[in-house]
Amino acid sequence: MREHIVEFSESDVGKTFRFKLRSVNEVGSTDSPIGSQLLAKTPDAPSSAPYSDESITTGNKLGIRWDAEVENGGASILSYSLEMDDGTGDDFIAVVGLESDYLLDSFTVARDIKQGTLYRLRYRCRNSIGWSEYSPIAFILAATAPSAP
Repeated sequence: MREHIVEFSESDVGKTFRFKLRSVNEVGSTDSPIGSQLLAKTPDAPSSAPYSDESITTGNKLGIRWDAEVENGGASILSYSLEMDDGTGDDFIAVVGLESDYLLDSFTVARDIKQGTLYRLRYRCRNSIGWSEYSPIAFILAATAPSAP
């Protein structure tokens, strides 16, 4: 087996490279079909936590927003995955984006939300290479601002 190693620079990330192999012997040569490969890596972890959309969040639903401007690793973002706990500090559960692609930068959680409960939330993103690490964790209270006296 022969191996040929090519080193790329950081400026090459996000570019697609085409290649083919040629085998040669004393009788002649044969070329492989042309292949291509995107030079990419998993996206960087989001640097900011998700946050409450105060125009939507109430005592029985959470309006969640997040920063969709992340370093994509050289390949387009295919999905964001939002996760939250049940308000008791237990494990995180995917709310949207894990099983099917989700490209919006907001989501409303209106199921099983209990007024006065503090929920933990985090998100991550995926490109064709894989999932990023998680964002910092946010704490969002299911509550409505009091009305003016």
